[in-house]
Amino acid sequence: MDKPPPQLEEFRDALREWEARVPSLFVGDAEPGVIAVGGGVRPIALRLSIYPKMDERPYLLDAPDWHGHFETAKEACDAALSLLGGQSRIANEYRGESHSAAWRESWDGAAYTVSEMSMFLNPMDSTEWELWPGEAWSVHRTHMRLIELSPDEPLPSELPDLGKEQTTSTSVNEPMAHFNGMEAASWLVTWYGEPAPGMRWTIGPHQSFVVQLPRGWRFQGENAFSDPFMRFAPSVSGAVIFVTCYWKPVDERPLTGRAGVLPVSVEHTHDKVSKEHSDQSLDTWIVSFVNGEDEMKACVHMYQSHSDGRDLEWLRTGLTESLWTSRYVND
Repeated sequence: MDKPPPQLEEFRDALREWEARVPSLFVGDAEPGVIAVGGGVRPIALRLSIYPKMDERPYLLDAPDWHGHFETAKEACDAALSLLGGQSRIANEYRGESHSAAWRESWDGAAYTVSEMSMFLNPMDSTEWELWPGEAWSVHRTHMRLIELSPDEPLPSELPDLGKEQTTSTSVNEPMAHFNGMEAASWLVTWYGEPAPGMRWTIGPHQSFVVQLPRGWRFQGENAFSDPFMRFAPSVSGAVIFVTCYWKPVDERPLTGRAGVLPVSVEHTHDKVSKEHSDQSLDTWIVSFVNGEDEMKACVHMYQSHSDGRDLEWLRTGLTESLWTSRYVND
């Protein structure tokens, strides 16, 4: 049986002090490698674990719809206890029905401060952060008070009753998340030139695939960082584009910087989805890159329902041409 990561003991050491001060605190094992903390009716309210891919901030605190990375086990445990005791709360932001961002708000005795923000829309694409008709920005804040903190802890005046949690919703005029889409668009043009007519540059999560996609199309779905990492859809028309990146890395991939490498091939196929659905077509492009020993491929799909009578031949041609200008970037 694999031994648990040694950092888990750091969590336990940091929590022992809290267990002595807060008798209502629950500490247990949620599953192998995961420590659960909670209190009252929710003994498994938060989870503490190790995320080794984050070298500088490997200590992970998980809550529903939010997570935070911390440099030390003590920081992660202190954040967990502040959430359980009502000193801090979790905020989830939405663009219409799409989850856009989440963060933690901590009370400092006078006001709330924001930290540990996660963005679920693409921060490198400003169109993800534009409202369509009928949409609005809103923030849903979840406040817990599952344990009783000591009287000297600074607590806000509005708190749930002990053992309870509450969620409030507020309409806001603009998103809290500080995305850098406009800056990204500027340097993408600087590095790669003006996009083709009707297209725009965008960059996917992890900054590995820079590609042109149609203007006026944006991500629609649950999470812009899922795999496939993006889906773009126009406000009208039964068509969707989605992109999947996959590569065969070597132990030490040579860096290419922002300049990236151009494709060595772009293969395109176009066919009907099926005989039963002759009014639906699927285009597929396989874009291949080679950088030393590093091989990377991106698969771009465009699904179209022709029931609305629209002809997207211009987009099919435009994508075929523009994909030759895409880049594999390892920066």
